[in-house]
Amino acid sequence: MKIPASLDGALGFNITRVALLFRRELIEALRGYHLTPEQWQILVAIIETEQIVHQSTLSDLTLKDTPNISRILKRMERDGWIERAVDVDDARSKRVIATSYAREAYPDIRATLEAHFDARLRPVAEETEQLMRLLHRLRGCFEADPLLS
Repeated sequence: MKIPASLDGALGFNITRVALLFRRELIEALRGYHLTPEQWQILVAIIETEQIVHQSTLSDLTLKDTPNISRILKRMERDGWIERAVDVDDARSKRVIATSYAREAYPDIRATLEAHFDARLRPVAEETEQLMRLLHRLRGCFEADPLLS
């Protein structure tokens, strides 16, 4: 079926479609590591921020509700990617920590993803920086919390 012109010219439709296609590609690239795109985002956040990360922060970052984040983290903990611990400063809050297994695997996963997407995005490589600037501006139009920009 051909995409109707009104959808093909709609910004939201195109952003959503590209996001879904990108997600499908990411699922394929992560398959060998048994990680989902959401789990990968969490792993990146935990490892690259190098600070204490709480479940609530991950919920804000991924735009997932608390029960969904809890399920994702439970699977990640079961699979050896993360550990959760009660925060010593706030017993109601849980800290999320990358395991040594995750930290060791991280550079390889990142290199695999970079190589995969460099190849896929080669036709638009020159425009990627401009696209990223525009996407950041678009996010700013919709995000309530400027700290997530």
